[in-house]
Amino acid sequence: GGVLPAEESGRVRTYVATQRSPTIRIAEPVIVGQPTPSRARLSPIPASVGLRSPYSYTVVNDQTVLVDPRTRRIVKIIE
Repeated sequence: GGVLPAEESGRVRTYVATQRSPTIRIAEPVIVGQPTPSRARLSPIPASVGLRSPYSYTVVNDQTVLVDPRTRRIVKIIE
């Protein structure tokens, strides 16, 4: 997995932009498959955004990342 259709990515990007979520800073690069830092607050993405998968998101180093809430692993970086 890890690939989102462009229109889903766009909807997530638009939604997250309206939330003004604080970014957390980490020294390591943000990589798909890595767990998010324990201090990252995961926020659910409401069904109205239209994602087919029940991901949460957080913002790390100014990058929005989709996270599997069960494993806290990054599944997608939203460019």
